[in-house]
Amino acid sequence: MSEASPLLLVAAAAPPQAGDDAALYAGDLATALAANLLTLSPSGVPPSVRGARVVARRPGESARQAWFRALDEVQPRLVFVLGMGELPPDALLELREREIRYALFMLDYQQICPTRRLWHRSQQVCGGPGPGGVKCGWCVSAGRSLFEVPAHIFALRHYPHYWETAMAGAEALVVASRSLRDAWIAHQAPPERLIVVPPIVPRAEPPPPSAAPRSRSLVYAGGWDEAAGAKLLAEALDAIGEPVTIHAVGALESAAQAELRAAIPERHPIQFAGELDPPALDRLLAAAGGAVMPVRWQQTYGRMLDLAAWQGAPPIATAIGGIPERIIHGLNGYLSEPEDAGSLAEAIENALGNSRHERGWDAAAARRQVQTHAAAGLAKLRRLSELLLADEPHAAARVEFDQPLAAAAEALNLEAEAAYGHLRSSLESRAETEDPVELAFDQIAAAATRGRRVHLNHALACYHAAGTRSVLCLAGGTGDAALWFSAWGLDARNHESVAELAAIAQRLGARPAGGGFEPEAFFLDRRASTDLGELRRRFPGAAAVIAETPDGIQVL
Repeated sequence: MSEASPLLLVAAAAPPQAGDDAALYAGDLATALAANLLTLSPSGVPPSVRGARVVARRPGESARQAWFRALDEVQPRLVFVLGMGELPPDALLELREREIRYALFMLDYQQICPTRRLWHRSQQVCGGPGPGGVKCGWCVSAGRSLFEVPAHIFALRHYPHYWETAMAGAEALVVASRSLRDAWIAHQAPPERLIVVPPIVPRAEPPPPSAAPRSRSLVYAGGWDEAAGAKLLAEALDAIGEPVTIHAVGALESAAQAELRAAIPERHPIQFAGELDPPALDRLLAAAGGAVMPVRWQQTYGRMLDLAAWQGAPPIATAIGGIPERIIHGLNGYLSEPEDAGSLAEAIENALGNSRHERGWDAAAARRQVQTHAAAGLAKLRRLSELLLADEPHAAARVEFDQPLAAAAEALNLEAEAAYGHLRSSLESRAETEDPVELAFDQIAAAATRGRRVHLNHALACYHAAGTRSVLCLAGGTGDAALWFSAWGLDARNHESVAELAAIAQRLGARPAGGGFEPEAFFLDRRASTDLGELRRRFPGAAAVIAETPDGIQVL
């Protein structure tokens, strides 16, 4: 795209105006898409983003004035809204007035929570805003006078009903994880317009391998924050005897530094690195023994996990929110139970001593998956741009479910519009059914949920720990289990259940279990109804049997 690009990205700030994850992603995405980038930061400093035209807010100019000026200058046909800063959500209605299509990026809980994290001031997970946002105003008033609550609501531009209107007008709602997708569906977002895209773009080339041993150290970016898990980290370090150096990155006032230093046992040194630019953070991670994210809130993504894996530092994090969708314990990182300091301490020790484990951390697989994940997300956004600019119907659903929709339509002899109708029904409500068509789309919808991916990752962790190389997936349906296991290097085959579903699975690339296949393990999804004794007699080399249940997986 050139200066006449039809695409405008809108961000609250862009690097170097801000160094937070959202700003860095905005800059990276503008470069990757060669797009126009409107930054609404009030600093008045025009940032430089390689490969993109930047429209900066001028000194003395309001966010709304900058918004209208950008629309007049760029004349976009499509707008990606990543962040709005001081711009209220009703400004997006102007796009509809001008017949401009837009996609709204919902990378956290900004649209329903002023703190973006659904974390209450009582230091607990919050269930969402009350009527009119009063609950939110009281939460962020930090216990001050009740008369301040209306002022806080106004100052924060927190109007959930306006956001509902803004979301309703968006052609697509881009979320950072399956966890966030499920959360927005629970808050009445239309599921057929939700697209999962990780807030990271592919790196140009992998970092050179280092022969130097890694230090016994951890990179931590949460500051002195209970939601980020500072106290949980301190409790975990208290259970670790051998010193671990903590590199605390990010802006942290002297009082917070003192609080963090006082909470962590003195045998563990702390180095306060401050704000780091991306190259400096890469160097720190390249030498560290791991990166820790002991969060207590429903973390929607966490770019630090990807950055650490890319630099060969094992990520360590609590299994909450979107984290266990991406981290497979012992394979591409280490997970701990939420709110469990002992479990976190064990995960830290496993990560720092991973070279001693026969089947521990796989740095190459972790780096490969980060790149694959990022490339797939960028491809989705490019495809979304093409479809929206071409005025194609059902653009979001076609992007998110492109391959399953096409495979199901072909295998079941359905027109494209009919296939979309079945998918939408399944996304809105799934039920037990034996009808092949309904079953196919119900399984396609279920495969997109956080729960399904977490269950498959848990199974993968078990197979990895056991050294399993081949898996037979029973009642394999449309093949998402076999495909995901194969993506991590297993020889995973799909057992034919319903013929129509097997045809869809093969069109998606899942390999059928033909003659001569000798699995070392079985995976039984929830619909499997199998005589295990017969299976074990038929495949005596299969030592592990893992079954999915509604609550998780069981090793049988």
